[in-house]
Amino acid sequence: MTKKILKYFPNGACSLENDIFPKIKNQILAYPIENGYFIDMGTFKTFNQLQKEYKHLSNNLNLK
Repeated sequence: MTKKILKYFPNGACSLENDIFPKIKNQILAYPIENGYFIDMGTFKTFNQLQKEYKHLSNNLNLK
């Protein structure tokens, strides 16, 4: 995302899926994930999971 998206955020809490994406739906480029890896990092639990998995993957694939 670019900084341009910030103008669509209301003051206070909001949801990307319900509040932001409908406003920019004609500006979004997205691609399907067919045989890849995807993790929704929208909660602390899955964000922490992603951090652990990334550390493991980056060490094994030399992505530092």
